[in-house]
Amino acid sequence: MLQPLWRRILLDAARKKIYEALEKSNWKEVRAEYNPDSQLLRQIQAKDMQLTQRGLELIWDGKTFRVAGNDAAHDAPAKDVRLGVTSVGGTNREAFDDIYIFVYGSAAEIEE
Repeated sequence: MLQPLWRRILLDAARKKIYEALEKSNWKEVRAEYNPDSQLLRQIQAKDMQLTQRGLELIWDGKTFRVAGNDAAHDAPAKDVRLGVTSVGGTNREAFDDIYIFVYGSAAEIEE
C-alpha cells in the first residue's frame, strides 16, 4: 500500500514550498528560526499561499506520517518497485536493472 508513501511525499513537498517561500536553504533552517504558531502562518499566508493552522501543525510535526511513509517505501511490493526501475532513463537504467535482478531474481519488465 503506497498511500503512506504518498502522504510522506506530500509533507516533504509542503516543507520545501515553505522553506523556499521563506528564502531558507532547507527545512532545518525553518525549524531553527520559527515555531509552528500563528506568526509563521501569517508569514506563509502573506506570500499568497493558502494554509491552515492545522495544516501547518501537521507539516511541522508529521513524524508519524513520515515514519509510515518510510515503512511503506521499505515494504513496497516488487510490482511497484518495477515501475520505478522501468521509468529510469539514461545511464542509471542498467544499474537499476542489475539491482532489481539482484533483489527480486528477475528482470524488471514493463507490464502490458
